[in-house]
Amino acid sequence: MKPQLLKDLEAAWQGDLDLLLSLYAPDCRFEDRALGISHHGHDGIREAFATAFGLFPDFAVEYGDHLIGREQGFARWAFTGTLHRLEEGILRPLHPVRVQGISAMTFDGKRIRTNTDFWNPQEIDRDAESED
Repeated sequence: MKPQLLKDLEAAWQGDLDLLLSLYAPDCRFEDRALGISHHGHDGIREAFATAFGLFPDFAVEYGDHLIGREQGFARWAFTGTLHRLEEGILRPLHPVRVQGISAMTFDGKRIRTNTDFWNPQEIDRDAESED
């Protein structure tokens, strides 16, 4: 059975920024190792959210295998969406994407204090190549 935290994360990554912020401690760190980006605090979460939905307006995450404890957890996930690019002020769709990865998290009570994502950014390009 999927823990409530992962259910809430799935719902939040469907476009609910307020829910997403409620799941993270105010002084959290959200790190994307594949892209070498680290976001800090709720402003950083807002930035990560805006980036995801800016590139993939139909962005969604589904969590799978997981091990969630009191102080830390790990969860496999897959994100899907249609990659878009801004051209002459218009957001144009490029191709659908499905990327798999894993998150390592630490918790502050019931909120996420750190979230480090690991995934292969070449999967985005692979999806484009498979459509050709």
